[in-house]
Amino acid sequence: MTDPQARFEQLIQHLRDLTGLDFPLENNSCTLVDSSDEEKIVLELPEKSDLLLLHRMMARLPADPAIRTGRALQLLALNSHPEKLRGAWFCIDNQARAIHLMLGQSLESLSDGNFENLIFNYVELADNLAKEMKEEEQEIGKPSRPDLQNPGIQV
Repeated sequence: MTDPQARFEQLIQHLRDLTGLDFPLENNSCTLVDSSDEEKIVLELPEKSDLLLLHRMMARLPADPAIRTGRALQLLALNSHPEKLRGAWFCIDNQARAIHLMLGQSLESLSDGNFENLIFNYVELADNLAKEMKEEEQEIGKPSRPDLQNPGIQV
């Protein structure tokens, strides 16, 4: 069995070799960003673990406690739909300020090719979920318009 820390560093080096970009490791984590400097994925190896964690902040939670709780519960309820999240799950950060999409994978099970696929599939999933969440929030935020036939009723 390979030392998890050494394997993690090998995989990050593989990313560097593959892309020609520098991905600095800081506190056992590495952040990948796109050309717009938007965070796409954080790769992290928790201390004394062989589980690679992939995560990304998906949405900031509203400041209003009632709205924040409702939105958090709505997103966390998606955890019961593994077909939609493809093995990933939502969680709330320690300060209850944001929802993150998490995925865990044993380092021992990852070849270089599997690692590339894992990253690609995670980023694709996170991007699609972020787009859906943004569209949903825009739909929720639309002002209701009066019903012209029944002026007192909002639709």
